Amino acid sequence: MSAPVLTTATAIEERAGLGADDGIDWAGLGAPYTRLERSFVARSIGGMAVQVQVAGHKAPPLVLESCPANHTNFVLGEMVLFTGLEQNPGPIVLVLSEPVWGAGAQIQPDYPGAFTGVLEAFDDQDRPVASVRRAGLSTTACDGSAIFVGFHCLQVPVVRLVFAVEAAGGPYALAVNRLDLRHTRA
Repeated sequence: MSAPVLTTATAIEERAGLGADDGIDWAGLGAPYTRLERSFVARSIGGMAVQVQVAGHKAPPLVLESCPANHTNFVLGEMVLFTGLEQNPGPIVLVLSEPVWGAGAQIQPDYPGAFTGVLEAFDDQDRPVASVRRAGLSTTACDGSAIFVGFHCLQVPVVRLVFAVEAAGGPYALAVNRLDLRHTRA
């Protein structure tokens, strides 16, 4: 058992507040409804390798296009990483080939109603560095109102991210849109 990391991490609730300098656009994984392996490598815009792992025993993860076919809180036409049909609850685990000082994405369950979006971050020794929990409301408005869960660390960089949702009556499948990453500390 490792000792907890003592760190200063700030929760970020708006994409612009992260100051991202890299990211992953899930559109690069294929056309809408492209079935993905439970574990695969994606490349960030800056070229960083990211091992993506989607837990679950049901349907495989997919790339989905938000609206008009899939009504979500994401922006019309935005590509998202979806944990899978049949309510595959995830979580989505991202293992980064390089450390980052911040990360975040908009998140939504495949369920209408109240939920909590969760983002946890770990250092290269797998010690917890940041844990962000944010209340949200899942609708089909296609208006970009999906909640953003993010963080910025000041003392310890991270190499593993875990996205999840919690909702009454769950577990439910979840989706995240573009992953934003911050390589700079300050």
